[in-house]
Amino acid sequence: MVDSRLLGAIKMTKLIKRYYLTQLIVGLVFTVLLINLMGILNQIDDYSKGRLLIMSIVGGLLYTLLNGLINALNFSYPKRQNNSIAFYLPILIWTIPLIIAISEMVESRGTKITDWLLILIWVEPMIYNLIIKKSSCQQLSINKLK
Repeated sequence: MVDSRLLGAIKMTKLIKRYYLTQLIVGLVFTVLLINLMGILNQIDDYSKGRLLIMSIVGGLLYTLLNGLINALNFSYPKRQNNSIAFYLPILIWTIPLIIAISEMVESRGTKITDWLLILIWVEPMIYNLIIKKSSCQQLSINKLK
């Protein structure tokens, strides 16, 4: 007989893996689109648009790599079932660049309104971790009832 806790952990790992891959794809697309949107709103010239596209793709890939490393902590939840390490620690880690970005924008008084859109890049993985925490805890309670 297979232990029900083991089956629950396997189901949780599959759920977290699905959310994890979806979030990486959404984060990459969101970052590339947001950087290009800022370029359009700032009305850059045609010559710079090609460089902006390349820069946004490279920035999106670097963001996705960082996002993947930080959110890999989510996979510790099925084993330990500890919300603090799996979901709240990534949120705290993402808070650091958010605070740095906000303080840099406040200090440089010449910041445009469109520059504040970049904050959405750091808020998105925080929202992801809150969503996956809620669904993982619900899945865990369903598995305990079975």
